[in-house]
Amino acid sequence: MPAKPIAFEAEADADPDAELDRERFGALARAIAEAAHEAASNISTTQYFSVSNIQIRVEPNPGPTAYKVIITPAG
Repeated sequence: MPAKPIAFEAEADADPDAELDRERFGALARAIAEAAHEAASNISTTQYFSVSNIQIRVEPNPGPTAYKVIITPAG
């Protein structure tokens, strides 16, 4: 039986101007939520996870264009 993954990764594209808008749900939060959904489909009991890594893709002028997060079970 294959081992279940112990880390989950997701990436969300970002609109640099929208990331400055406090009224919108930002790409970082979406990336975390997507990783959590992936984790939820791989666990059988409630668990806490930590965001163990955040990467930000930055392009010259405009700025942040994607966020990638990795979550791992909290210990």
